Amino acid sequence: MSNSRYGFSVRCPDGAAHTYQLTTADGTSWSVECGDAPDTRTASYQVNYDASAVGGARVFLYDSTFPSGSAPGATGTVSMQNRRAGRQDLVLEVRDGQTPSNQVALKVVRDVNVPQGSPYSITVTSSDRVNPGGQRGQVQVSGALPLSPNFLVYYVSPLGTLAFPEVDFAQAGIVFNTLSDLSGGRYFVWVNTCCVYNNELGGQLYFKLDTATSYNFNLPPWFSGVSGTLTPRPQFSGLSYTGFPNLPVRVYLMTLDWTVSEGDTVLSFYWSALVTPSWLGSNTTYTFPDLSGLNGFSGLQPPATARWGVYAVAVNVVSGQSLRWARPFTAAVVSRARVRGQQVRRSQQEINIRGLVEGGGAFRLSEGD
Repeated sequence: MSNSRYGFSVRCPDGAAHTYQLTTADGTSWSVECGDAPDTRTASYQVNYDASAVGGARVFLYDSTFPSGSAPGATGTVSMQNRRAGRQDLVLEVRDGQTPSNQVALKVVRDVNVPQGSPYSITVTSSDRVNPGGQRGQVQVSGALPLSPNFLVYYVSPLGTLAFPEVDFAQAGIVFNTLSDLSGGRYFVWVNTCCVYNNELGGQLYFKLDTATSYNFNLPPWFSGVSGTLTPRPQFSGLSYTGFPNLPVRVYLMTLDWTVSEGDTVLSFYWSALVTPSWLGSNTTYTFPDLSGLNGFSGLQPPATARWGVYAVAVNVVSGQSLRWARPFTAAVVSRARVRGQQVRRSQQEINIRGLVEGGGAFRLSEGD
């Protein structure tokens, strides 16, 4: 058949399950990645720094593992424990001694093979000051805005290290600090709304990965008409979103998370399904598969109280065919939409956005979240 439907599921070491429903028109060769477990992060290293040239009073060091490290003083040493080993970029953020403090410099050190060669040395010079020429970046937003927008700006290095340019609110948007040298990296700029409109819980979002310093986003419209039932098997209807301003709907993403108490132990479960419009065809309803008989997929019976999310997502990727963005992108949306126990824990995971160029989405969440 010229356009056959198929699907597969993956259970990651942390217990999260991910189901993919695709057609041969979507592609036939995929890369699906699980996040590494915390107990595999065993590397330690040190960085000796000198930020006296820019009046530094405290530094923060970013690598491929969250959270960052920090140390006080214009000169000193940052000690990093429980990190990933291997090639990664380091980014040193320098802040002054004012109250509140200001970000004065961001310096990128490319391709360090942690922990080989530790301790490393980073010297910050005046050329590493943020906002060269006195120019800050800006982000503005337009379109249908039923709720006030939230903004986020990352710096993303070539090997995927995230750092955080300082952001201030401005009329119709924000301004953000720019780096004097991107060192081959880019800015990841994110705008979203959340959470209650017309008695529906959800939001809108748009994002872009670019070297530009000026952005004007047109958010997609609200995602109405979605409903879900969780027993006997999770099923969601209303998958007919067509509201992106300049990107086709690439996938629908549905997520479930719940907890089960076993004595004094609380077990957490997470299950996502990525479904393409070509797999759905004319259908607007999706039912999660029954994986109970498959080895390694035990426990995937969400109760009626499980929390859910449905996302219509359009994404352009840099090159190749990769599903690696699906789970962390969902985690990013969920962590910004719901601020409570499990979501806060999940938001500490790294957000792998190296393959993304531009995208948008609209999402709905279960009532009561």
